[in-house]
Amino acid sequence: MMNREETDVNIWTRAGVTAAAVAAVGAGMSVPAMAETGSASGSPTVMAGSTTQSRNGLTCNNQWFTTLGKTNCTGNSGQRWRLKLTCQFQGDILGTWQTGAGSDQNECTVRVTGASVQWG
Repeated sequence: MMNREETDVNIWTRAGVTAAAVAAVGAGMSVPAMAETGSASGSPTVMAGSTTQSRNGLTCNNQWFTTLGKTNCTGNSGQRWRLKLTCQFQGDILGTWQTGAGSDQNECTVRVTGASVQWG
């Protein structure tokens, strides 16, 4: 059973997460797009953003969080692509060229400001 201090901290933690979720929804993010388990404790992390790109039968779902950016490409295509992360306070990070379905991820040192796919 939790003592009074643990209960108070748990209530304030939940209130903070709820306030962040309300602010994100007010900013136009969908609830399913926001939740991602971000730590070993299973606590939610608010997602920074997502986009979807398609070309020649290949669809790539791009997501970025605080320092992590990733993409997952699906479909039956010979289309070439690579992940591009736009980072705050450092140059862009470009992944290796891939062909067809696959995934890639990378990290920025400070913050990811966007993730996209470059077509080849």
